[in-house]
Amino acid sequence: MALSGATTSAGVDNASSIVDSKGNRIEVLQSDTFIYTVPPLDSSPLSIEFFHGGVASVKIDGPGADGFTGTKLTIGYQIGYSVALTGATVALYSPGPPPTVRSKAAVRLSGVHGYVQSATGPVTIRPYAKVVTSNGGKVVIYVAQQQL
Repeated sequence: MALSGATTSAGVDNASSIVDSKGNRIEVLQSDTFIYTVPPLDSSPLSIEFFHGGVASVKIDGPGADGFTGTKLTIGYQIGYSVALTGATVALYSPGPPPTVRSKAAVRLSGVHGYVQSATGPVTIRPYAKVVTSNGGKVVIYVAQQQL
């Protein structure tokens, strides 16, 4: 397979954390993010096709860290483009439902496939990771947007 287009890669791309009222630190991190484009299967100049990989992780530590249950780690994308023609489509093929974690988890992604059809002008993507705890704590991080 011939690869083309934009690629980005790094160690730790972004991390953020909060401390809840009981002194537990909730951290979410994205690392080793890469996005690369390939020639679209429909060969249209109005289409972009890409693959994404990397690691998203959550770590909860503190006096009550072992009591965290039902924490969800969600991985997603914000996709933007200038103009959408009639019938414009954005599709992503995700790795599955968000995992439920206790105090620590990491998800390695590879080959997550997406495409945009019938869009004119530049197309940009911004991956994100979000952690929501069962008691309402929420942390969201974004990797810098990239033009596809």
